[in-house]
Amino acid sequence: MVEQERRAQRWGIRIFFTYPHSSGPRGTNENTHGLRRQYWPKCTNFFICTQRELNPIAQRLNTSRRKCLIWAMLQEVFTQLRYQSPVALGA
Repeated sequence: MVEQERRAQRWGIRIFFTYPHSSGPRGTNENTHGLRRQYWPKCTNFFICTQRELNPIAQRLNTSRRKCLIWAMLQEVFTQLRYQSPVALGA
């Protein structure tokens, strides 16, 4: 977290933090955790998972439409942002 202020200045973006242990302001984050838990329970050791096992699940999660993205897919938004602002993605 120490580097966040420098990164924000370097990339020209604003970074927001929420209160710890407060899920209310982090609705999208909590929803995403819930979607992941359909496939992996809490405390899953990902070091024993193979990339071959992870890829299809990541594909399903990345191609699902999200209300918070106005029913766009994560891949669509990422691609659009990447071409509009490569600096913001650290490219």
